[in-house]
Amino acid sequence: MNFTLSENLSSQITHYLTERIISGDLRPGERIQEIPLAAELGVSRAPIREALQILRRNRLVELTPRHGARVTPLSREYVEWLYEILVELYSIVVRQLITRPDKERLSRFEVALEKIEAMSREGEERAYYNARMEYALIGLEGSSNLLLKETMYDFIPSVMRVQHLALTKRLGNIKMTMQYLKTFNDAMKTGEVDRGVTAIRDLLQCDKEFAIRAIGEEQQ
Repeated sequence: MNFTLSENLSSQITHYLTERIISGDLRPGERIQEIPLAAELGVSRAPIREALQILRRNRLVELTPRHGARVTPLSREYVEWLYEILVELYSIVVRQLITRPDKERLSRFEVALEKIEAMSREGEERAYYNARMEYALIGLEGSSNLLLKETMYDFIPSVMRVQHLALTKRLGNIKMTMQYLKTFNDAMKTGEVDRGVTAIRDLLQCDKEFAIRAIGEEQQ
């Protein structure tokens, strides 16, 4: 990766390490050593330390005295905790989206859904994953609660990491996940709040099960 002095070095390093953690290039529990990383990237240790602090706040690394940094482990319990929170937060977002309809936003959801379906048919895992995140971000942008949006954005790195791990499982059950998203889009058109909330809660439950299954296979 090429780093430019015109941009914040710690932000660039944060992005670089985030991508490596989400993709699995840096494995759960793997140590991140400051000196070798600084030499690899051609930077001082100061921006490395700043980046690691950001990653700690994003729950992607753990920092412990005398042991340094390591990638946060993934476990069934961690996924259970994460989705327990996400289900409630997304339910609030869905209620806001449906009770405050917006034609332009609905059109963006429709386009995003078509993209998800197209990528799933083509078996493009990375593109499908990106399309799913794009769909979710449209919803977050539509929330009128700034504190809720800020909280949700804080969880995005963790969600991206877990969903990336579960990609293969999700593509194998694409008909199920597509049905949940189509139901949600229909609920936005008809103004059916409970139907929309149920669709997203069911989708997240499905995502959680895929992630737990993937973690189990990784640990075998």
